[in-house]
Amino acid sequence: MGVTDGSGMPVEDLGVRASANSMVENGILLVAAAGSNGGGVQMGDPASAAFALSVVASNDVNELTEYSNRGFKFLVVGKPDVTAPGGSLYHSDILSAETNAPDFALSRDTFMDDYRNSRGTSMASAFVAGSAALVIEALESEGHVWSYTSGRSPKLVKMLLSASATETNRSREGGSGFDPTLGRATIPRDTLEGFGIINPDAAIEAVKRELNIGELDSGGGVHDRRATGWHTPDFIGFKGWYLILDVPPTADCDIYVYRASPDQAGSPVLVSASDNPGLGVDERLLLIPPLRLSAQGEALCSTGIDGGCFVDSRYVFVKLIEGFGSCGLDLNSLVIDPRMPTLSFWGMITLVILLLMAGLLTVHRRHSSMTT
Repeated sequence: MGVTDGSGMPVEDLGVRASANSMVENGILLVAAAGSNGGGVQMGDPASAAFALSVVASNDVNELTEYSNRGFKFLVVGKPDVTAPGGSLYHSDILSAETNAPDFALSRDTFMDDYRNSRGTSMASAFVAGSAALVIEALESEGHVWSYTSGRSPKLVKMLLSASATETNRSREGGSGFDPTLGRATIPRDTLEGFGIINPDAAIEAVKRELNIGELDSGGGVHDRRATGWHTPDFIGFKGWYLILDVPPTADCDIYVYRASPDQAGSPVLVSASDNPGLGVDERLLLIPPLRLSAQGEALCSTGIDGGCFVDSRYVFVKLIEGFGSCGLDLNSLVIDPRMPTLSFWGMITLVILLLMAGLLTVHRRHSSMTT
């Protein structure tokens, strides 16, 4: 369900906020416009509801718009959540169905049921609502059964759109102040752009693709790709992976790993990241999903010939921070049978060293093949 911001100043209404949260807890995804009164104005309700998916607007060149409201600085739950195209006075507006209200000074609507150019976080929230529908379709195609007795399903969609978003890494348009900052993994969400601009293609990929070798290929333009994603399987014959992201000299790309389930508000939970700043800086990350344990605290593993174990899945995203080029993800499988005796401290140190050497060898082979 999408809720727009109306035309007035934002109002704090605890009753509206409680109703919005109740809707989500009954299986309805609530996408709320943050308001279009400017960066110096804090958003009201229902956008400030913890469980709502709150949206601010970007322009044609991926800058936060001058009119987008900001979130409450002291809320326990951070707001807004994401940014999406909303039209701009400095660039172009969004073509929208009109309300059939009278045209300007006329007392009637000249053409019924037509369209008009418009801008606002209301336009941006419509983009997010449509993207959410695509993510829902992807989840259901993979076997997800929507729940109308809890907030599990809408919060999962909110989490996927937020986790796959990328920071604008730009100042607000028009030099109007209240500029978002690049926080990377340290501060992944701020009170101005949330987690950043939505990338529904990456969210859908994360739902449908198991972790494997891949790449994020971007031309660096405002309409080019900014993220790609995968999920780890929940039944594996090994315990983890060593991820190697080969970053070209023209790009700055990072790896982010999120828990498969959101926090209580539906926000993504970042569990690890490799986010070294600078162009051409490769990223490396050891990914070991935690084992799923029985009530007795024992690893849930198959007794069959496959020898696999159940683990808590993770979502993995490669995100473009700056520049252009192809950031290639490679991985080495880490084979540890949890039914074997636990490795000693020095055994684990040796294992990590071997993995680092394997990563260096992999990158060396890739660069050698490129030069030949």
